[in-house]
Amino acid sequence: MAVSVSKQYMTSLVVILLFISLSSLSPTSTSHNCDPVEEEEEASSFGYVCHSNLQKCHTFAILRAKPPFYSLSDLSRHLGLDADEEYVPKGQLLLIPIECRCNGSIYEASLIKNCVKGDTFRSVSQSLQGLTTCLSIREKNPHISEDKLGDNIKLRLAIRCSCPQEGVSNASFLVTYPVGVRDSVSSLAVRFNTTEDAIVSANNKSGVVPLKPALIPLDHKPEKQGSRKRNPSKKKRSKMKLMIAVSSAIAGVCGLVTLMVFGYLHWKKETQIQTQTQKWISNKDPETRQLSLSIRTTSDKKISFEGSQDGSILDSHNTVGTTTPRKPVLEIYAFEELEKATENFSSSNHIKGSVYFGSLKGKDLAIKQVNADEMKRFDFGLLNDQSHYYNHNVIRVLGTCFREIDQDSYLVFEYARNGSLWDWIQNKLAIKNQFIESCYCFLAWKQRIKICHDVAIALKYMHRINYVHGNIKSRNIFLNEDLRGKVGNFGMSKCVTNELATEENLIESSLSPASDIFAYGIIVMEVLSGQTPDMLLGLQEVETTSLGTQETFVSEWSRLRRLLGDKEKLREVMDSTLGESYSVDSAFEIASIARDCTAEEAESRPSAVEIAERVSRLVDDDEDEEDEAVIDRESTLISESSYKPLVKKSSIID
Repeated sequence: MAVSVSKQYMTSLVVILLFISLSSLSPTSTSHNCDPVEEEEEASSFGYVCHSNLQKCHTFAILRAKPPFYSLSDLSRHLGLDADEEYVPKGQLLLIPIECRCNGSIYEASLIKNCVKGDTFRSVSQSLQGLTTCLSIREKNPHISEDKLGDNIKLRLAIRCSCPQEGVSNASFLVTYPVGVRDSVSSLAVRFNTTEDAIVSANNKSGVVPLKPALIPLDHKPEKQGSRKRNPSKKKRSKMKLMIAVSSAIAGVCGLVTLMVFGYLHWKKETQIQTQTQKWISNKDPETRQLSLSIRTTSDKKISFEGSQDGSILDSHNTVGTTTPRKPVLEIYAFEELEKATENFSSSNHIKGSVYFGSLKGKDLAIKQVNADEMKRFDFGLLNDQSHYYNHNVIRVLGTCFREIDQDSYLVFEYARNGSLWDWIQNKLAIKNQFIESCYCFLAWKQRIKICHDVAIALKYMHRINYVHGNIKSRNIFLNEDLRGKVGNFGMSKCVTNELATEENLIESSLSPASDIFAYGIIVMEVLSGQTPDMLLGLQEVETTSLGTQETFVSEWSRLRRLLGDKEKLREVMDSTLGESYSVDSAFEIASIARDCTAEEAESRPSAVEIAERVSRLVDDDEDEEDEAVIDRESTLISESSYKPLVKKSSIID
């Protein structure tokens, strides 16, 4: 009986393997119908709107070299284009010259496709890599039945294209390019020798989306990538390749079993991670569960996109755009990955508190250990707004690591190489990098003003999305490699208590945008005076009267607020390390901002928008003065401290 069962089992296994191997050798079946769900989305976004001042233009579309278009001669044969017999290596680009015309309200270029046996509307659209759609082909050829496609049948194609708008764009060509999964705005700018801003502007101030076309603005005719003549000997080798393919198929059956085993093991590992994550998320609030729809593991190469909640995004100049953006996803890291990145959370990688430095796949990370309660309180809903990811003044949340409910989890942030503003103002650990010896340094005046501006822009962004940070302080302002300020702990307002809250907030146990403004004023006072918040909020003043010297209990920051309004006495509170390397007018204006921000009545404090505008004018004025100073420097020796941080003798800092 056991022998019979064993034989039946072996017979079934052989049949299954034979079926799988035959399926792998057979051509992949293609649907003969356009997908109504996909095509409905394509129909709503197909084509670029015509400009009234330009009805047609000569431009180009791009295809990647892959079947059925491996050469320019393939384009000639299938699309009726003039081309020589050049072979292009797989993955490189084929240029298609097209005439882009305004058809109604949409630009399009007309081409004729010479069908071959087995073609369908969908297979044709897929071979053109997004330059047209299945639905468009069907609409352009209403009298052709898809079931009757075959040799010598000609299909009319509408290729997506656009013409430069005169007076708006400096580009001579807008080239239609099929975006690949690994493409990004920055990589395309490098590849086509243009700028990121030009690409974003050409695509209606939105990014590029994989597997969909994008417009690449060029001020010159695009050049073909390196191609080579097809080697005639390849025809002679074709039969040999066929024999090798058949032999490989037989060997593939054996290899398939091995792949199935490894695939199962990989699937099991991924399932464990996902199960662990979903178990954690299932006990969380609805916002966290909603976010789980858009997170992915690091091994998942498929990228998903989603529009932001308010349909707007901050561009590179911190202005509000009008198009619906695409939201990058968070990564879910395995705990083993974070252990490797931090060298098993070694003391040498410890930054401060529960934060560790990590390096993973060539990227520096700040990895924060959080308990279950903190993770539950983290405001994941904020990450639905894509502008967080592209805001240069906020430390970005890059990913998470969820563990069992009774274990600590992790938040992964971008790493700020130069530590916190507090480190620099207080001359401690000035360069907070594990691989550079600490030194005594100080920030020049212009750098301090720019950092104040960066923080103001961050507050402007956060208050625009109705988010109160609640923990604005110099320890949470981090400096990147260019010494530009970035606000940290974004999304953690419910996880911590504000140490610099105003008296009214301490009583009411509530936070508001005005409390962020007050904290910003304290930071500006630190930048001006070089004093710590404890000193600013302390009780220390000695007053001399006719009766002699006596102590009065007046807070230092109250005394500072009085001096901030007196231009003549302002030097008394300025950081002595600055010397004379600052503009008195500029210092008085920034002092006035600090005074206004720390007004006792919350209603009297300026908004983040107003602060950003005022500090922006100071930055512009300082840059104008610096331009003039550069000219004077040719004939006059001046202090270097006006232009870069002064580095004093290194010493060990406790």
